[in-house]
Amino acid sequence: MSRNLRPESMEVNHSVPSSDIARDEVSRLSSGVAEDTSKNYDGYGDQPPGGDYDTKEPPEMPEDVSKPQSGTVLSRWWPEFVACAIAVAAFCALIGTVYPYQGQPLPRWPYGLGINTLISIYTVIFEMAAVMVVSSGLGQLKFLWFQSSRKLSDLGTFDQGGRGAWGALLLIWRLRTRYALASIGSLVIVLGIFLSPFSQQLVKYDSCIDTDTSTKATIPRTNFVSSVGTNHLSAAMADVDQPAQAAINTGLFDNVPAAVTPFCPSGNCTFPSQYASAGYCRVCEDYTDRTVLTGNMTKPNVTVKDWSISSNGSSYAFVLGSATGPYPGIRMLFSTGQNETARQKSIDECEGGITGGNWTCLGFGAAECSIRPCALRYNASLVEGVFTENITSFTTDMRYTYIGAVGISAVDLNCTTTAEKDYLRSKNYTWDDSADWLPYNMSNQIFTTAYNESDKLRDECIYQGNTQDLRSLTSFFTQYFNGNLAYGVMATGTGNTIPGRAIYNMAKFNFTYLDTKFQNLATSMTVYARSRTDTIPEGATVLFEGEIDTWRTCVVVRWPWITLQAVIFFLMVFFFSLTLLAVEGTDNDTIKHDFKTSVLPLLFHGLHSDTLESVEHDAPNMARIQQHSEHIRVKVARRRTGWGFEEANI
Repeated sequence: MSRNLRPESMEVNHSVPSSDIARDEVSRLSSGVAEDTSKNYDGYGDQPPGGDYDTKEPPEMPEDVSKPQSGTVLSRWWPEFVACAIAVAAFCALIGTVYPYQGQPLPRWPYGLGINTLISIYTVIFEMAAVMVVSSGLGQLKFLWFQSSRKLSDLGTFDQGGRGAWGALLLIWRLRTRYALASIGSLVIVLGIFLSPFSQQLVKYDSCIDTDTSTKATIPRTNFVSSVGTNHLSAAMADVDQPAQAAINTGLFDNVPAAVTPFCPSGNCTFPSQYASAGYCRVCEDYTDRTVLTGNMTKPNVTVKDWSISSNGSSYAFVLGSATGPYPGIRMLFSTGQNETARQKSIDECEGGITGGNWTCLGFGAAECSIRPCALRYNASLVEGVFTENITSFTTDMRYTYIGAVGISAVDLNCTTTAEKDYLRSKNYTWDDSADWLPYNMSNQIFTTAYNESDKLRDECIYQGNTQDLRSLTSFFTQYFNGNLAYGVMATGTGNTIPGRAIYNMAKFNFTYLDTKFQNLATSMTVYARSRTDTIPEGATVLFEGEIDTWRTCVVVRWPWITLQAVIFFLMVFFFSLTLLAVEGTDNDTIKHDFKTSVLPLLFHGLHSDTLESVEHDAPNMARIQQHSEHIRVKVARRRTGWGFEEANI
């Protein structure tokens, strides 16, 4: 039902709460300017051509708008519930995106997406959802605020409070501690301006080492060593391979120990466990305390019992000869031609005496060194291109007699399983629980189908040498090291030996120096054997694998920077929960609606006519309107025509 509007007054049914407001006054209130009587209008717009505003009727409104809002809490607040869910999802997505990559390399996602890009997206979504929830809450709280007599200007302050940080600060200042709940909501909006810069501080990037999964680092190793060449010399003996001879020279003349060359393109690789390999080991024994002085006082002759070499009446300062036994080696004798009296004096004056190993001080010395097949265990590291390999244990106890032949083999007990150990015990092998290696009975069949007695023991746990290799090396050493150096003239004398010069070192040596020289020689030969792939039995060399570490950009998560977002999140939930309790728990039915921040309810339910009459309608600007509103106190009230804001006393 509707009635014609008259210029002098406006009468509407109960669906229009401000029915007693004059029509021209409504126009002035909505436009903020004085009425222009030169215009014709019908209350809803300019009069159409040929129309008469007296005959134009407004559209019918729903009856009795003063009735309580229908519907449930969910129906009135469902957009805010959805926004809360979006905020929760954005916050969880932020954590879920960052957490898996902390300390990890920067991910490579499609389309060039980066972590900071997603953080920005999640932050913007979170901020939009949080502001929407808080703005709606503040919009609804203003109606609770006006249940009591308040300044009309507070209406504008509440409206600004939900629009941005400046308005929120004004609302906090205006309310101070009088309306803590609205202040909490305003605080959320103010804190939101710091959210984006804080979120960008959450992740920083630093250099780190990552594992390259596309390939593996490798270190050469072998289960079998041999330096045998291709030229057959005699029964069970051949020449020494040329690369093996080069390895012997390297170990003897180069003071820097040889090392295998690992495969590690990045220069940084990790080898997490120990590994074993067959190789060569040196065994040196000092025979100085067994030297014998013979001859007269002017031409003393230094010998060692049962040795075939001597100083030849002090004609030679250094003599090299072949060792005897199953392993290739040499014997060496050093003498400065001292007589017995001088010899005894040197023994008394040298630190450590005759067992001190200081041949230069003593003026004489004797030793025997041999090279033997062995099994070694290593650990290794490769950092910034520097490869370091350390021997953690080794064994030279590999010689076993089997069916009339000499087999050279040992079992790595750390490699064997419980079943394999039980098999070895069944064959009457015994060992101490602390043992790493076990001499193993092998045939002369090196890495063939017959070399292992049983398939119950895996081949990779067995490390072998070669009896033919020992004979070949013994023959080579006899020629290579045999010779002497004349006393006082290092490079002259019968049977000069260039290898001897490297060992003699211009008489600046002792037993420790000698032992180190042969350690280098054995290491160089081991490097050769581990790297050899041409004539060794198939399957003997299996590379030990490690991880390739590469320098990459890694994600460093600084979790304290997420504190602000967490605070905003909990304040938003706290504010929204208390707002629902406050709004839905009030007995005032006029508050239970879904007007929130909309301006339309204020147009429909503006100031009552009695209050409107005291308003200066021709205020030229907001400053003037603000000034008027500071002196008018209103509150929410309901009349027969509907609810609205009416002037109230304090």
